[in-house]
Amino acid sequence: MKTTTRHIGTGAEASMEDGSAQPDDIERYFEPLLGFHSIETRVRRLANADNATPEVNAHFLYPAFQNERPAVAPLVEALTDSILGFCITKAEIADAKLADAKIRHGSPAIQRLISKAKRRFIKAKEMSKSGEGGELLLYALIENFLQAPIILSKMRLKTSAQMPVHGSDGVHARWDTRKNRLVIIFGESKVHASCAAAVKAAAKSVGEFANNIGDRKSYELQLTTDHIDLDGFPKESKDALLRYLHPFATEEANSREDRFAILIAYDSSGYVDPDDVDSAEDAFVKFYREDLERVLRLARQHLKANKVSLRFVDLFVFPLPDAQAFRDMFKEALRV
Repeated sequence: MKTTTRHIGTGAEASMEDGSAQPDDIERYFEPLLGFHSIETRVRRLANADNATPEVNAHFLYPAFQNERPAVAPLVEALTDSILGFCITKAEIADAKLADAKIRHGSPAIQRLISKAKRRFIKAKEMSKSGEGGELLLYALIENFLQAPIILSKMRLKTSAQMPVHGSDGVHARWDTRKNRLVIIFGESKVHASCAAAVKAAAKSVGEFANNIGDRKSYELQLTTDHIDLDGFPKESKDALLRYLHPFATEEANSREDRFAILIAYDSSGYVDPDDVDSAEDAFVKFYREDLERVLRLARQHLKANKVSLRFVDLFVFPLPDAQAFRDMFKEALRV
């Protein structure tokens, strides 16, 4: 179906077939918003989807192996590189870079922001029930695999230890050029010892959000509108994007696609002693492949029970050798 865009930047206005409007080439402003993440070499992808459940867009991931053991500590270390982009606005980071550019050696402005980000994360985590590091891992995975930059992080709104952090773990966005509309991705991460417990908790939370229980979704959209992070967007493009985020009153909001990115991290018994097998990674991969059907069955069961449409879910499955050890490592890495 041919779509006629509306060129707001030039002043020429033409209606789209669905009645919405947008500036020309809006998608090109999204890519510069993507942050730097060094997890690519620390994460392996087993598969992207499973033929038995095509309605679930699933990413089966696991920590890269080093010396026949899952390298969780290096993964956590790589995640700390993403803390700045998760907790600090892009405009603040850009200003700090400009300030440091005047200094021949060192980067004090950026270092101050990194310390601020770590303190903010620790304060927020003191009251959060989510798994330590899960939010940050999900943020990096969404930007890396879905190419959707974060446009709202609750950590950036964290101004005091008394301010609770509600809603999704992060709001991301990208432009769908094929359907000519904005795609919003709400993040939900769960790190549990049990896969079943992680899936159940995530599905319940996403279900309440997707069905706007207690106005959760409306509140989140309003919060995103008020605090959206679109550094570098021209004003007319930003204004057009905000019309898509309006919870009620715009035609653009009717065509917006809302998606959910869910991270399920849990203890897996597939990790074995390298002395017991020829290849510990091969043994784990074999176990993981055989376990996929169970994991997807749990996801499908709990998401449907909570009235979440599976076709709008991006599922990140991330088995760990020890979820509690992952939390402890991340907590230690946040020491300022």
